[in-house]
Amino acid sequence: MSASDGQTRLWLALGTLGIALWTWLRWAGGADLPLVGWDTFPLIAAGRVGSVGDVLGAFGDELMGGRYPLGSYWRPLVHLSFGLDHALGGLDPATFHRTDLALAVLGAVLAAEAARRWLAGGANAIWSALAAGLVYGTNLVHADIVDVPARRADSLAVVFTLFALCCALSRTRPARWIAAVAVAAALASKESGAIAVVVVTGVHFVSASGAFAERLRAAAREAWPAWVAFALTFALRTWALGGIGGSREAQMSAAWSESFGAFVRYFPAAFAPAPARLLGSATISCGVALALVVMLAIAARREFLKSFGPLALWFVALASLTAISRAERGWYELPFVAINALFVAALVSRTLDSAGFLRVLALPAAAWVALSLLPWPTRTSTFLEATSAARNYLARLESTVRAARPGVASRLPGLPMEVRDPAPWLDGRPRTYALLAPYSVSAFAELAWPARNLRIVPPAQPSPPLADEIVIVLER
Repeated sequence: MSASDGQTRLWLALGTLGIALWTWLRWAGGADLPLVGWDTFPLIAAGRVGSVGDVLGAFGDELMGGRYPLGSYWRPLVHLSFGLDHALGGLDPATFHRTDLALAVLGAVLAAEAARRWLAGGANAIWSALAAGLVYGTNLVHADIVDVPARRADSLAVVFTLFALCCALSRTRPARWIAAVAVAAALASKESGAIAVVVVTGVHFVSASGAFAERLRAAAREAWPAWVAFALTFALRTWALGGIGGSREAQMSAAWSESFGAFVRYFPAAFAPAPARLLGSATISCGVALALVVMLAIAARREFLKSFGPLALWFVALASLTAISRAERGWYELPFVAINALFVAALVSRTLDSAGFLRVLALPAAAWVALSLLPWPTRTSTFLEATSAARNYLARLESTVRAARPGVASRLPGLPMEVRDPAPWLDGRPRTYALLAPYSVSAFAELAWPARNLRIVPPAQPSPPLADEIVIVLER
């Protein structure tokens, strides 16, 4: 290894450490928040890792053990991660928040590594990797995920997708088998993880040379382990659910009928800096994103399609998959942030490689990264008040359980189910926090008092309690 290679490795190591530290410090403030989100406690209750049987059983179990009322899903790696957190820290919120924080850090590091490998031929790959990691790690969407552990599925799916991408970009025989495992893990984390096999195949296709048919054959040779892993995992998912599963509102036809709307909604998330969306205008955000795409076209010129094409195809496939669910949530933007990070990597690389006056385009690219690093506000006062209300309600539940008598139903009013925030999502959509629901409080009681004969019910005509049973009726 030459001295220059050693110096490059040193700078890469220092840059990676800086990305990890910056991301950790940026989002570490949520470690003291309570466990909120309707699905958090059911996920903990369903994720048990006390034995080998529990671990294997997670792969045959429906999400939350069938507690989720709006659909049928299969996410065993989410169960296992929650089970591990619970085994290590009980119901201490800090344990769960730190895991989500670690996933944000890992995603930022993998985004940087994917950018470095993707742009390995460029002289500015180190700067591009640094920009990609910082843009991913500081994107404001992390505030909607790190603070609410129930949204961990999105982080897991993206991390495994980026890891599969890094393996595919290494173009070695062992790495394609590791990529296959990562593809399976992405799908076992969330349905949107299905995009990982498309990403791996696309990387091999664009990396090959020759005509279209030759590229297709090369991609098939390299990506077939990933497709086998995907098929086996999908078959296991179908067996566990007894069918395709998914949201009750999901429609395959929506991938076409509603895809245009999904493209417009998620285009800023993929190609515009997060600060642009703070303006609350989808039009402005799309305009900024389009301007950045044009800037890449000018800087890259003949290399534009090679730089932008794979990201555009990734975006189209992901937007189509997202449209099928017919649901929008702010944190659904996280997979698009990975595209955002690689796009800024390509933009930085191409602008710095430009000659003459085109190098001026590096200034707005650098400004984009700099704006992303500013401490933009994330947690609103409404959110903090809502989390306090959830914490106080569970404390009141504990007092009610202690004072309750067997054979008598006790009522507990004031269930904080949802809170509407006057501050919208980053793109101007209304923002609502899901705090607690009857099925999530029931799961909390199961975890907090496993030895008590305790039943948590909604107010709609509960059945009379048994002689040795404690019944708590939740009222809004």
